[in-house]
Amino acid sequence: MDYSQCLIDNHPSFIEWCRELFDFYWKEAESLKPFINNISKSRIV
Repeated sequence: MDYSQCLIDNHPSFIEWCRELFDFYWKEAESLKPFINNISKSRIV
């Protein structure tokens, strides 16, 4: 995919790229939730 085309706001490929990026980070965040919960629990105690 040519990301230079994605730099134009509201361009279909820009929107698609943003969606892919969001999905990627959302999945990363989902996998990190247990880790983050453990950290927050250990700090409260």
